[in-house]
Amino acid sequence: MFFTFVQNNVHGDIVKNENVAEYVIIEADNSEKANEKATLIGIDESDYCECCGWRWVDAEDKNGTINPTVKDITDLENYKDDFYPSVKIIIYYDNGKKTILTCNW
Repeated sequence: MFFTFVQNNVHGDIVKNENVAEYVIIEADNSEKANEKATLIGIDESDYCECCGWRWVDAEDKNGTINPTVKDITDLENYKDDFYPSVKIIIYYDNGKKTILTCNW
């Protein structure tokens, strides 16, 4: 299953580096394992803003998908976001492979 972590724009800032971006998708057997891997790659679930809320939210089993997905879209190479003119999607596969997609329009 794939679990999509969507980064919230906390404090007016999106954290982007070699491990995290606007969207991080993690392949794992269940949400517990996806959350563990998310912590290892640098998803900090303690970042909170009173007006914006949490930067990241834990994955839940009910939100797992068969294919890497953002907002019910599986054609990620052509993904267009309503908020960001350019988005980065990082996909972590169970076999250790990491794919980085940059989508512009």
